[in-house]
Amino acid sequence: MVLAILDGRKTQTRRIIKLPADWDGDKIFDNYPFGVKYSAGDLVHRLYPKWEVGDRLWVRETWRPKSHSFPIGSPYEYRATDADFVPDDIPWKPSIFMPRSASRITLEVTDVRAERVAEICAADIVQEGLPFRDNTFSTLNDFRDMWKDINGPESWRSNPWVWVITFKPVEP
Repeated sequence: MVLAILDGRKTQTRRIIKLPADWDGDKIFDNYPFGVKYSAGDLVHRLYPKWEVGDRLWVRETWRPKSHSFPIGSPYEYRATDADFVPDDIPWKPSIFMPRSASRITLEVTDVRAERVAEICAADIVQEGLPFRDNTFSTLNDFRDMWKDINGPESWRSNPWVWVITFKPVEP
């Protein structure tokens, strides 16, 4: 997906909403700007994402410090674009361990909304960085398979509520 962001094909991502313990069933309604209402018994609450329009996000990716034999330019190498060009003398580090200073991609949030993950449409799947295939069904299957690979085999069947975050790259 890093290559899709760099190519300008990925402009949207989804993150599972961590619902509070008092949430009962399917009752999320009224997408407000930057939040949703949900019911808990007789009470109505608002739930807000941790991202707002205008926020800047930094992208984590598989990386490593640059080899001493290639000292020119950035002090880091990125598996998505540098794996074929540099020697394998330094092991790659997982994205979860990337410090902010090593990130080369910054994104600006342009929209946030809530929906069920399975409500995704073909246009949003393309914004997620996947190509549109021969028909909407094939495209949805591609997204579903990717979602299950990332979030677990039962994550699609449970159809969780997700924050849909739309973004644009910020020039360095």
